[in-house]
Amino acid sequence: MKKLFSKLLWSVLTGVFAVLLVAVFIGGNIAQYYAAQINSFFKCKTFEIIEDEFAELEDTEYYKPKFTKADGSADRDALYEYDKQIAKQAAAEGAVLLWNNANALPLSDKTKTVNLYGSRSAKWYYVVDGSGGTRMSESPTFKAALESQGYSVNASLFNQYSASAEGGYTNAIRETAWKDSFNNATNGGYGIYVIGRKGAEGSDLSRTGSDGINGNMTALSQNEINHIENLIALKRSGKLEKIIVLLNAVSASVQFDKLITYKNDVDACLWVGLGGTSGPAAAAELISGAIAPSGKLSDTFVYNSLSAPATLNLDDYDYGNAASFASNAIYQKLKRAQGSGDSTEKNLKYLVYAEGIYVGYKYYETRYEDCVLGQGNANGNAGIINGTKNAWDYAQEVAFPFGYGLSYTSFKYSDFSVRHSDGVYTVQLTVTNVGNVPGKEVVQVYLQKPYTEYDKANGVEQASVNLVGFAKTNTLEKGGSETVNIEVSETEFLTYDANNAKTYITDGGDYYLAVGTDAHNALNNILAAKGYTGDAQGDLSLVYKKSLKADYTTAKSVYTGNDITNKLDDIDVNKTDYGMGSVTYLSRSNWQGTYPVAAVQLNLTESLLQDLDYGKAWIDDEFDSLPNYEEVNGYNLFSLWKDSDGNEIPYDHELWEKLLDQTSYREQTYLIANAWCATQEVESVVAPATQNRDGPAGLNYLPAAPVIGLGMCYPSENLLASSFNVELVRQIGECLCEDNLACGFTFLYAPCANIHRSAYGGRNGESYSEDAVLSAVMSEYEVKGLQYNGSGAQIKHYALNDQEVNRNGVSMWTNEQAAREIYLKPFEGGCAKGKGESLSVMNSFTRVGAVWAGAHYGMMTEILRNEWGFEGFVQSDGNGYALMSNYVDGLRAGTDLFMCGGGDRCLDKYSSSTTISLAMRQATHRILYALSRTSAMNGLNSTTKIVTITPWWQHAITGLKIGFIVLTAISAVMLALSVYRSVKAKKSENADA
Repeated sequence: MKKLFSKLLWSVLTGVFAVLLVAVFIGGNIAQYYAAQINSFFKCKTFEIIEDEFAELEDTEYYKPKFTKADGSADRDALYEYDKQIAKQAAAEGAVLLWNNANALPLSDKTKTVNLYGSRSAKWYYVVDGSGGTRMSESPTFKAALESQGYSVNASLFNQYSASAEGGYTNAIRETAWKDSFNNATNGGYGIYVIGRKGAEGSDLSRTGSDGINGNMTALSQNEINHIENLIALKRSGKLEKIIVLLNAVSASVQFDKLITYKNDVDACLWVGLGGTSGPAAAAELISGAIAPSGKLSDTFVYNSLSAPATLNLDDYDYGNAASFASNAIYQKLKRAQGSGDSTEKNLKYLVYAEGIYVGYKYYETRYEDCVLGQGNANGNAGIINGTKNAWDYAQEVAFPFGYGLSYTSFKYSDFSVRHSDGVYTVQLTVTNVGNVPGKEVVQVYLQKPYTEYDKANGVEQASVNLVGFAKTNTLEKGGSETVNIEVSETEFLTYDANNAKTYITDGGDYYLAVGTDAHNALNNILAAKGYTGDAQGDLSLVYKKSLKADYTTAKSVYTGNDITNKLDDIDVNKTDYGMGSVTYLSRSNWQGTYPVAAVQLNLTESLLQDLDYGKAWIDDEFDSLPNYEEVNGYNLFSLWKDSDGNEIPYDHELWEKLLDQTSYREQTYLIANAWCATQEVESVVAPATQNRDGPAGLNYLPAAPVIGLGMCYPSENLLASSFNVELVRQIGECLCEDNLACGFTFLYAPCANIHRSAYGGRNGESYSEDAVLSAVMSEYEVKGLQYNGSGAQIKHYALNDQEVNRNGVSMWTNEQAAREIYLKPFEGGCAKGKGESLSVMNSFTRVGAVWAGAHYGMMTEILRNEWGFEGFVQSDGNGYALMSNYVDGLRAGTDLFMCGGGDRCLDKYSSSTTISLAMRQATHRILYALSRTSAMNGLNSTTKIVTITPWWQHAITGLKIGFIVLTAISAVMLALSVYRSVKAKKSENADA
């Protein structure tokens, strides 16, 4: 009995149980905050659909899988086989033949051994890492793919590379050192050397510090050079008949300053990109000639990647004068968030797009034309990276122009004409296969707009050529012809004037539409029409000239009819009043005087700090009243999908207000704040929860099981863009849609529509191109495919998220012309009414100017919605970062859904705010509207009910709370009794004494 009433025992137990009780309560609150993520991770069911007794009479599977089993369920294996075939075609059509000496390809004699060289020949790069990646466990080796085409592959050599090659991406090339054993293993026949580059989310390619020459990761490494030179020696000694180089790399991530010097000895060079699961099979079929190459470069391939003017303002920059603000409270707040080392938020970092519109070919081709015309100091030495001349020379900078690509056959163009009607220029052209094998051809249409005195006076820039349309023929047999019609909207003739008219303008002067085999060829054709000869004679028969009158009046949106005027003045350093410095934007009026010579230095100022701050106070709109909640109106989400005639109920229909009146504040909170790969159920309106997935190359975050039957890894988006085949890209979107449906997912975080601002972008493989129009068209068609059967696309990352360094909070500074014409245009193609009409958008980690992208009203609402007519929802990227989880700033600007965590109480303090309550209601409207256009409607009808289910882990936490309360209470009682007995015993002893 004495041991039972031990004060020490019960003191310890009371303390332990009390601590555990507090820990469970704190942990439970944290878990509730991240409930959505926990439910997603454990795949917890959070709701149940309840049907009435007549439900079985209705077919409520409105979106049905393309491939089904006898019982009607999705046949994932059949879908996977179909996916592989479409993906293989896309990978093959995107591959680009760069040179082919003496028709070295295809390798027609299959009796000869194929020798594979290089680390990547054994450990192929299928896709980039991060959100753009997916599981690759079923992907074939390149060796197996070649063997399936009937080749005999040198197993001894392949096994040596398999044993020594390193796999994943660590921002290094890591080519295996050349060994004498490779010489000994070579046994005649063909030699194929595979050079690999990839990227990753969160990590750009290094300009310095890698194992590439001079630390440049896009340069060849010494081991790669040694490989090529040893292969050439083997060829000269008769041990190899041909040398083929394959570039298993993200577009433009290999520069050609060294590689081109081997062109006479390397018989052919083929860029095959990152083709996903079917990439090796596509490469093998191209090599065998089963498919003829038909891809065209979606990026300019240069001799030195540092020749792009953007590279002068790339990577990691701190505001000057920052130390003088060390005691400033806002500075301390931002600095605490930013931290050091590998911390996530970079609130005091910046980047300036000083190159303006001159990205990719728009720089190289425009400077080339000005060199030919002898204007703008184009021949100066500013920007020279490659070659030996003291004057800028296109031939020493560009290896292969944008749009370039060879075939195993050749084509002739004829019967070029242009007609203009109803705001559209229709370019017509006949293509004839004049070679000896079947093949496809891409017809490219480029526009040159005049560069006028008005432009020079008002800081408006004009590229010499702009891709404005394209078409890909069907397979043409030898001697076969096809006439293509390419429509070019009048809107492509407009230019954005951010400084004077502050809208889209038409310059007065001559406009040229030209067909070319690539951007450079088209420009030479235009030069010929203007009476000039460049580095090749242009073809006058492929050029159309149109003279237009100047128009500087306010342009109207073709989607909404609203006026278009400046919305992004605050992201142009030169238009802010921060006193942080100024930017000299690259201008063709003076290449020598405006070419960036170093990174732009900006200073930190008091007013800039004020705007960099987040979570600032605001004033409620005094004329608004709080919305209605929890009314009983008898509507559910299904009833807001279609009317009795089967017509979809539009976003602005009055019934939506009735539906929204039924929701509660807590329901809206939980829906808005908890979107980690999911949307949450809204019981009051019978809106089911959804599970959603990343990413652009196929479903990510799949269970740890084989990919077969679960989803496919598709070619990287830049390889899709190089196919120039919009219908094929639409098919890829449809495959992604079917994968989503078969696996029970609803929204897919794809496609990615950011721009390849430089060759060093870690996520270039996830996005399409350096060109805005190509990216816009590909976005449009992939979104259309992705949404054809109940999936929702989520186009990302809107916008100016074009490098990975400091992406979480870095300020991106540019001018509005560049923003609209280069960086926003791809999203317009995917989102705008009448274009892709994506149901959702993911905004970026970055700031635009001083403000987080998701909190920028001009981008999120005035451009995206008011100009483009977008009606879906906008979701934040990331999880838990201070900027992204700052709901208030985002909601007020037009961000609707937050990929973080907050439970259902995180917005309680704003329940009396009309501004936030109305913003939440609007966000709920957008989310539910988008949801009603997806497969989330499967299983619902007009009488369906949803019952919320408490997940097991919440029951467990509740049980632990109850258990530790009881144990703490018992221990406390026993402690009190022990103390009482001890005191009583002591009194008794004292009395006896």
